[in-house]
Amino acid sequence: MIRVEQLSKSFGTKQVLKDINLSFEKGKVYGIVGANGAGKTTLFRCAAGLETHTGLVHSDKLPLKNHLGFLPTNPYF
Repeated sequence: MIRVEQLSKSFGTKQVLKDINLSFEKGKVYGIVGANGAGKTTLFRCAAGLETHTGLVHSDKLPLKNHLGFLPTNPYF
């Protein structure tokens, strides 16, 4: 399980994520969709520990980045 609590992220004075709360259950597949620039990749990078942020990300898998998958809209291959 992954639980995100009060996650926020800013780049300088621009706040791109504000107080995000999510819960992902073990054994399920989730997709995050939204408009271009909505913060999907930033949310993923924060949850994976690849970006600094405020708030908490709880997981029984550490490091979490080794247990996540990312499928961009435009594949690189």
